[in-house]
Amino acid sequence: MRYKYRQIERHITNSAVYRLFEPYYKHLAFYFETEWYSTHIEVKTPARVKQMVDALARLPRGNGKPTIAFDLEAINLGRRGTTCYLQVRDLVEAQTYLVDILTLQDKAFLTTSEDGTTLKDIFEDPGIIMLIFDGRQDADALYWKHDVQVRGVVDLQTMAMLLREHPSLYRTSYISTMNQYAGLSSKELRQWNLFKGYPFNGDYTIFKERPLPYRLKLYSIGDVLYLDRLYTNTAKRLTVRGLLLAHEWSRKQVEATWQATWTSSKQYVDAGFNRCWEEQINRMMKPAGPPLAAAPATDDDTDEEDV
Repeated sequence: MRYKYRQIERHITNSAVYRLFEPYYKHLAFYFETEWYSTHIEVKTPARVKQMVDALARLPRGNGKPTIAFDLEAINLGRRGTTCYLQVRDLVEAQTYLVDILTLQDKAFLTTSEDGTTLKDIFEDPGIIMLIFDGRQDADALYWKHDVQVRGVVDLQTMAMLLREHPSLYRTSYISTMNQYAGLSSKELRQWNLFKGYPFNGDYTIFKERPLPYRLKLYSIGDVLYLDRLYTNTAKRLTVRGLLLAHEWSRKQVEATWQATWTSSKQYVDAGFNRCWEEQINRMMKPAGPPLAAAPATDDDTDEEDV
């Protein structure tokens, strides 16, 4: 029944009749009582960038807790593409910023706040933990097109892949991961799947439209809206060592994109990742409690010493 429901949704959103009712799409959001639209700010001018950076610069840092989620919308996302929008979510204040990169270009990253901080400074601060899902292409675009070496990134795709029961050559998808691990209510999942399920048919040039259509704003907000909940629920399932592995592998993925020879593995896992997965699984399967009396205790018998 749910499959049929989603088929009908996609058929409707693909139809010419639906596009005629674009001005009324906002009322669909209100029908579902979503707060997505009311908690976002569009950033199109340097003055707005300054206000955003002022707010983000006040976020706590250095405590190991994620405070920012981000994502990019682009045509051919990466070093050879065209960046259109940057979504930044303040996880402390539950505020989403839609930054118009196509209009602002590098002003989005170099406009200073009252204390001289820029968005580039925030993204390059390793003390600020930032969440993203599959951030390889995003990091590639930020470095090669906007000279931003993003640090402090935790990739939620990596965390989800460490939770697999069996190794795989393929990466997990965003939609399946959200449905499995985010811990959303049935109503929240319905909203998220509806707005994230808008079909692009591979044509991201629609993100060049100004003003950005309402349905695309909802689509963009949906990319970062629940990343904090996805992080919380996946972190609970990982061992301490597994969480450290996720942080370390996320850092390696980002730094790899700074190389001129880097190319994306697309839907395939990177070489060596399954060894990390095996280490995580071995930790999860390791029996708790002291070793048997017949086996003398060693340094390897306690998880605390290995972390």
